[in-house]
Amino acid sequence: MKKFIYLVSTNSVTGWDDYDGIVVIATNEKEAEEYALETCDNFTEGDNTIKKIGTANKNQKVGFVLASFNAG
Repeated sequence: MKKFIYLVSTNSVTGWDDYDGIVVIATNEKEAEEYALETCDNFTEGDNTIKKIGTANKNQKVGFVLASFNAG
């Protein structure tokens, strides 16, 4: 199954100690949002922008890659 690299960003207002975006490897947008919801506790299902930014190679595993966290 083909894997893609997604940038998932919250549409909610963020502040200190919140995530505002995450990069994940997933097979589709729904799976990408699920990984974001597992990792980013301030994300809300259905209130995120999901953008495909690339194609993963066969050696990359699905899941969390990198997140943007606003430490306060």
